[in-house]
Amino acid sequence: MKLLYDKALSFFYDDITRSGYYDYNKEVKLIKKILGSRKTLLELGSGTGNLLIPLAKVGFKVTGIDNSPHMIKLLGDKAHKENLFINNYLADQRKLSLKKKFDGIISSGGFVWFATFDKKIYICTYSSSFEDIIKTFKNTYDHLNKNGLCLINIQHHGRRFALKLKNGMDYHFEIKQKSPSKIIKTHFIEKEGKLIFKRASPQRIFSEERAVQIAEKVGFKVFGPDESETFYVFEK
Repeated sequence: MKLLYDKALSFFYDDITRSGYYDYNKEVKLIKKILGSRKTLLELGSGTGNLLIPLAKVGFKVTGIDNSPHMIKLLGDKAHKENLFINNYLADQRKLSLKKKFDGIISSGGFVWFATFDKKIYICTYSSSFEDIIKTFKNTYDHLNKNGLCLINIQHHGRRFALKLKNGMDYHFEIKQKSPSKIIKTHFIEKEGKLIFKRASPQRIFSEERAVQIAEKVGFKVFGPDESETFYVFEK
């Protein structure tokens, strides 16, 4: 699969995600509440560390994986500035084998996530195959301790979302439906009205019911969305 977060998109990643695309403070507080006394934590798609670093600061023993070397480097640079040592591996969650287990595993908008469209919840992936979603659930289950929790982010941005970036630029994305299970999400960044970045990303979407069936088949107990509908929660 083509690398999504190449050098070009990685350059804009923090500008987008830290300008209101995600509410990281809210997510950290919510993760603490949901996980309770659980302390060891793995993030799938750790990105530049916008979630993993604050989780480390509030006491979690964190590990991250990402399949982009550009993101791995950016996270390492941030952790170094914060005087934090974080295990962060270049790895593919479809083939994950870390030889260790965790109390919690989080996917906050990485390779697999949930999204709401037209008041329905779908599971989404950058992969062209539902088999990769199955592999993610299986690997997640295998890397959890007994009673460990898997939290998968639910995005409520809809089919079009726009915001003003902290650097003064304008960002928006548009989603177009190509088939019942295929969408194209196109990112746009403008500076002073001039388009400076555009990236189209094919994605697959599948029903919530299909995701639940696979999770249960793997062995998970499915709790569904938390009260704030920020994470979809599964327990081993």
